[in-house]
Amino acid sequence: MMKRLLGDREDDDPRKKVETILTQYSLYEKAKCSVCILLAEDNFVCQKLDKAMLTGGYRVEVAHNGTEAVEKFTASPDKLI
Repeated sequence: MMKRLLGDREDDDPRKKVETILTQYSLYEKAKCSVCILLAEDNFVCQKLDKAMLTGGYRVEVAHNGTEAVEKFTASPDKLI
């Protein structure tokens, strides 16, 4: 049962497998979702507005001040600021 839940089934029928089609759009969307943006903004209203604009496909992490932004970037430098 665990194999079936995890998707490692021995009775997979090759005719039932669905191939995914890679397009320029699907690759772009996949790359866009992997980007994390560190938003450094101390104004609460601007934080909400900026986050709403950026959440349309990007992962957004909010830093409430510059010190917090430096700490978050130092902990994980694979972010855009």
